Amino acid sequence: MDKKKILWFLVFVLLVGLTLYTLITTSKTFSFDGFVTYMKQANPFWIVCAVICMLLYILFEGISIKCLTGFLGTKISVRKGFIYSAADIFFSAITPSATGGQPASAFFMMTDGIPASVTAMSLILNIALYTVSIIIIGLVSVIFFPGVYMNFDILSRVLVVLGFVIQIVCVASFLIVVYKDKVLFKILDKLIGVAKKLHLTKSASKKRKKLEKIATEYKECSSAVANRFGIIVKILIYNILQRLSQIGVTACVFLAVGGNVAAIPRVFAIQGCVILGSNAVPVPGAVGVADYLFLEGFRGVVPESDIINIELLSRGISFYGCIILCVIIVAVCYLIDKKRIRKAKEG
Repeated sequence: MDKKKILWFLVFVLLVGLTLYTLITTSKTFSFDGFVTYMKQANPFWIVCAVICMLLYILFEGISIKCLTGFLGTKISVRKGFIYSAADIFFSAITPSATGGQPASAFFMMTDGIPASVTAMSLILNIALYTVSIIIIGLVSVIFFPGVYMNFDILSRVLVVLGFVIQIVCVASFLIVVYKDKVLFKILDKLIGVAKKLHLTKSASKKRKKLEKIATEYKECSSAVANRFGIIVKILIYNILQRLSQIGVTACVFLAVGGNVAAIPRVFAIQGCVILGSNAVPVPGAVGVADYLFLEGFRGVVPESDIINIELLSRGISFYGCIILCVIIVAVCYLIDKKRIRKAKEG
């Protein structure tokens, strides 16, 4: 982990601390003893289901990456896809606007010998369809459950709309990168030129030759996915399932604490709006923003005295628990890869 990622990780930890402190100290009904009792009273079956949903959240992204790399000519196992997904989720959580996720996945993919062009195309196309899935779920939530959207306060509604606009811009940008590869590589070529002028690189010509090679391979990958709607729809479905798995954590927690089954569609709609609104602010892991939207969305759905308890339990599994699992996977795999590379050099 480089210095920049360490810095953002510290910022992330600080934000988490401040968010939890604010939630706990401003609540008139919250107490640690009450929260412990709340967890003990939760139905174990639904808590286990919530944990399974969290694991599926990681798994579905791994399957998406596996399908994309396989389609582009590089076969990988589901286990490897799971590792790349864990790297993406962890570093996305601790960096603004999830900017660290794809580079982290790319590191592990290229360490495993996956070509740079296949790695780049797979990750760019996957995040583009991931963004589309957020838009679809958000739109379905607002269109079919307008009462849920209107139940949010003005600030929350603005965040949801802003999140929608930002996601549309992101999708357009990703599509340009995928289908207008010349634009991407012209920008990269100019960046190499700037780096040379600033004396940040000594071998600009070598980097340009390497860039040309990657550009040729990338174009082949781009041509392979162009007009192949079958693979695009398949990856989109996996991304929608990934997002629904994350929402499923909240639904299972809601049922675990005695929530009414009839209210589950409303819970999904609330979380659809929360996900869309959380992407409006470039904060690591949407910490604070997602919590605020969650509390606003669930007012009137659960008793006021339980709202922070259910938020902490749900977010604890879907976000913090997921991050802890992902960082363990990433750390173990990094150490294994480091050991493997060292042995290869010695041999």
